[in-house]
Amino acid sequence: MKNSIMLIHDGSWPEAFLNISVFLQNIGIFVYDNHSFHSVQSEALNKIRTVIILIPDDEALKKFCELDISRATGVILSEGLRDKIDDVKQITKKLHSEVICSDNTTEITRFVSTKFAAGDKGFFETLTKLHNIFVQNRLIQAYYCAQYMDLPLDEWKNVVQRIRKAVSEFKGIKSFSDSEYIMFAIAMGRKRANDICVKIFNLTQTKWSLLTEKDFLVFDEKHILRGFGYAYRCNPDLKLAAIFCNDIRQRQKPSFEYAQSVLNECMQETAFYYAYYKYGILLQKIKDKRALLYFKTAISINPYCYRSRYRLGLMYEKLEDYENAREHYQKIIEIFCRPETLHPIEFEYLYKAFYRMGIVFTEFGDYEVALEYYKKADYLWNTLQQNAFLQQFFTGLIQNPERCVKGRVRKNVLDTSIAELQRRIETSKKDELSLNLLRSSTKRD
Repeated sequence: MKNSIMLIHDGSWPEAFLNISVFLQNIGIFVYDNHSFHSVQSEALNKIRTVIILIPDDEALKKFCELDISRATGVILSEGLRDKIDDVKQITKKLHSEVICSDNTTEITRFVSTKFAAGDKGFFETLTKLHNIFVQNRLIQAYYCAQYMDLPLDEWKNVVQRIRKAVSEFKGIKSFSDSEYIMFAIAMGRKRANDICVKIFNLTQTKWSLLTEKDFLVFDEKHILRGFGYAYRCNPDLKLAAIFCNDIRQRQKPSFEYAQSVLNECMQETAFYYAYYKYGILLQKIKDKRALLYFKTAISINPYCYRSRYRLGLMYEKLEDYENAREHYQKIIEIFCRPETLHPIEFEYLYKAFYRMGIVFTEFGDYEVALEYYKKADYLWNTLQQNAFLQQFFTGLIQNPERCVKGRVRKNVLDTSIAELQRRIETSKKDELSLNLLRSSTKRD
């Protein structure tokens, strides 16, 4: 895809990854997220415009040195690897890949924007202006809250007001040649705020609990559709604009035929795995078994599309194909093998993967292993406060990030499952003991 960036990383540098990916995807640029240095799909890689490799530590550097990086556009090292920068430059010299060393997220995103702009000075300036607004309003964190957090009402007001201010500033950017990115950013800001307002209305039944009626109209869905529609007409490669338009239209007036036509068009870009994931969800809603195929296609393009893997696991469970379900949950666990640096959505999926593994092994009849997985989910829950990144990322915006993340999952369900499984194991042991006593008695007789 011309309008895409691949980020190759091992997941252990979340502040760098999130600052790049959240910014880019909220101005219309699709980020192909690859969590491994050794599992890059060559077919997909050849269709990506810009490939950036993130290297946070010596372990990642070692993996990088073993990697075929013939398509790398840029390499970013953390400050802790500054003494290795010359060695890396020797590796990338023949490939014309630029290397920088920095922990400053603004500098890192600026470097990525430079690579993506590919010498277009005006486009680079537009990207820089957009990113400055993101930074000044802490929009990356605000958008993360809008999508993945469960906040108290007063903190939601703070988030919405930040988004409102940013939308106003986006509208002040003057750039006719790259206006589609600005319009996408405006539409996305309005969508994020609208999503929050809808969420709060569902909780409070008060439409104006976050904003005045005049303010709320700024985030009306008509404005959002107009913005995404403009962006897509100006640049048909902004497939995300088409998908978000479809999401809103489906909320207003569901139409399988319309959604199908939009997603079919997006799937013409073979590297755009997100479209296959969305099509799988569409088919799931009408209980069409073909959803399985589309989720499979999404992970064949990007094996680290953990959302597709999770849905595949659930579908296989319903089909009582527990071995295939186990395979997908296990892959999610392998992807998120670094609980101390998980960001909120990763925490949620890792927690749920542990829980579903418990269910799968219960179906296998292996209660001891099932209990181990339930306890891993419980341990993840109890040690979330040790995630230093989580606290740092939301400092000054959210008072209790840990509580807001935990609000996304139901711990009481896990507690009930653990208690029930412990009861089963105890009963099983008693039954085994009784059976052994009976056998001994029979032998004596």
